[in-house]
Amino acid sequence: MRKITILVGYVILSICSLNAFPKLCKHLYELNKSENYPLYELVDEHQMVDSEKILYKRKRQKINSEALMSFSFSEDAKTNPQTGRNETYITLRDENGNELWSKSKNGKFIERGFTLARNGISVMRDFDRGASLTWIDKQGNKVNSFPLEKYMSSYVTALKNGNLWMVNSRFDSDEIPASYVENPDQSKLFFFDSLGNMLNQIDLKYKFLYDELEYNEYRNRIVVTCYEELQNYTRKYYSYFLDTNGNIIKEYEDIAVAKGRFSEDGSYYLVDNRTDFIIDTDTGEILTTYRTNEPSAISNKSANILALFESGTLRIISLDTKEILFSKFFELPVPSYIEISGEGSIITFIIGNTFHKYKQKFHLSK
Repeated sequence: MRKITILVGYVILSICSLNAFPKLCKHLYELNKSENYPLYELVDEHQMVDSEKILYKRKRQKINSEALMSFSFSEDAKTNPQTGRNETYITLRDENGNELWSKSKNGKFIERGFTLARNGISVMRDFDRGASLTWIDKQGNKVNSFPLEKYMSSYVTALKNGNLWMVNSRFDSDEIPASYVENPDQSKLFFFDSLGNMLNQIDLKYKFLYDELEYNEYRNRIVVTCYEELQNYTRKYYSYFLDTNGNIIKEYEDIAVAKGRFSEDGSYYLVDNRTDFIIDTDTGEILTTYRTNEPSAISNKSANILALFESGTLRIISLDTKEILFSKFFELPVPSYIEISGEGSIITFIIGNTFHKYKQKFHLSK
C-alpha cells in the first residue's frame, strides 16, 4: 500500500506544483487512469527526412512556411548602374527564385530589414532607424508610408496573410535626450490595413519585448509582454491580452505570458514556459497552471485535453475528468516538439529525429 501511495504521489506532483491554480490541483488525489485507458494508440513512427525537419523547425519557430515558400528576400552584391559602384541590394524573389524587384541599401542602415506577407506586400523600416515605415507591393512600387516619432524603433508583423499589419514600437531610451518625451518607457501598438492605412493605435505604459508577441486570427486575440526597468538591473513584467480594436481584455502583473501558442481554434492559450499556464482566450482568465521542463500542447476547449512530457513520460490528460488517458515513457532525448489536434484525437511529437503519431482509439464522450 505504501508503494502505491508513493507512486501515485509522484505521478501527480510531476504534473502539478503545490502552489498551482486550483482547477487542476484541487483534484491532487483524484488523478487516476480513465476506464478507457489507454485511449491512444501508435499509428505512425518513422525517421524524419530533411523536408520534414525543415517544416517542423518552422513550426517551432512559428514561421509561416507557406509565406516563405511563396516569396523570399535575399541580399545581393550588384553594380549600381547610376554610380558604377558595387552595392548591396535587397531582392524579392518568387517561389521559383525569379527576381521581382531589387533595391539598393545604398550604404544606409535599414533597421531589421523587411517584413514580408504571403501576398507579396512588404514593409520596409526606412533608412533612418525606423523613423518611417514604407509599404511596397510585389512589383517594387511604393504603396504607402507612415512616419514614426524620432528615436522610436519598431517591429512589424503581418497578420491575416497581410490583410492586417501590426507594428509595435518603443523609444530607444539609450539615445533619447532626457527632455524629449514625457515617458520614454512607453510603447505604442499600431494596426494598418493591407495597404498601410492606419486603423487603430494602442498606447501602453511600458516597453514591449519585441519577440514576446502572439496573435490568433480566429479569436482576434493578441498577447504582448512589456517590462519595467527596476533597480539593480532587474525587470518587472506586464502582460496583456488585447483585441485589434485596442481593448485590453486582461492585464497580468509579474507574469510573462507571451511566447506561448493558441489551440487550433484559439479557444485556449498555452504558455509553455518554466511555469505553464492554460488561459481562456474569451476572458483572459488563467484556468490552470502546472510545472514541467518539457513540451506541452492543448486541444480546443470543446475537447479539453492536455498533452505533456515530464521526465521523458508522455501523459495525455482530460481536464474535464482529471483522468490520465494515456501514459508512456520514452528513453530518448527530450522531445523538441509536440502538437495536439483541436478535437484532441491526434497527438504528434518529435524525439531526436523520430516522428511519432498517436490517435484516439474511439471518440471520448463527455
